[in-house]
Amino acid sequence: MNTILSVIALIEDSLPETLRVEQIAARSGYSRWHLQRQFKRSTGMSISQYQRHRLLSLAAEKIATTEHRILDIAIG
Repeated sequence: MNTILSVIALIEDSLPETLRVEQIAARSGYSRWHLQRQFKRSTGMSISQYQRHRLLSLAAEKIATTEHRILDIAIG
């Protein structure tokens, strides 16, 4: 589980940029396949699904807390 927490921290630190699974695997020291299986088992979603959900959460927060247009948030 410690590996998964470090992967989540890595993803969070890189937001709003998304990392490729290969980049995350290389930084974690595990193979891409092993890391994806462990992440899915621990979180119930794939690494890419997690990143998309987090990006959508950030966009929703911006929509709720700023006066920016939705189009500007979507593009930016």
